[in-house]
Amino acid sequence: KRAVTWPFNFYTIIWTLSTNTLQVDDGDRTLPYISGGSIGIIIALNELTKHSTNKRFHDIMKAVDGISNTLCCYNSGLFRGYTSFLLGNQVNNIHTHLDLHRNVPFLLNSLHIFFVEEDDCIFTPGDYGYRLSCDIFSGSSGVLVILEHLLTNNIYSWLPVNKKAINLLFLQGDNMK
Repeated sequence: KRAVTWPFNFYTIIWTLSTNTLQVDDGDRTLPYISGGSIGIIIALNELTKHSTNKRFHDIMKAVDGISNTLCCYNSGLFRGYTSFLLGNQVNNIHTHLDLHRNVPFLLNSLHIFFVEEDDCIFTPGDYGYRLSCDIFSGSSGVLVILEHLLTNNIYSWLPVNKKAINLLFLQGDNMK
């Protein structure tokens, strides 16, 4: 058996056993990113597994480790680019109680290939590489927020919601067990 799949309404989650990689298949392509991909699902599942004994959630979380080895990305952006792998790696390390900086040097070194350097400045191209971007979705702001997150271990620093609000949301969902 090469892969395990979990079908849902609009997509299928695919766990490739040989690479231990989790991807979301939306019918046209497989996506690992925060936006519409497996890392977005992993972030939600990380919270769900804290308040649920559903084995399916825990099994999917175990399948995320290989995502940190992904190199094929078309940009550096947070939502649909390589920076999302840094966040996915940290969520996985926190969930599995591994060293928080495991894989980080490799990921940071790989992220560097997307940077545009000029004089003493570093820029990041936005989606599709059409122009340099400074927004949180596809540009430098998203990269900087996740770099700050690596220093503080706050996996929600990129969300415009405070951690207390997230905890309250899930505390009310304790009956999911």
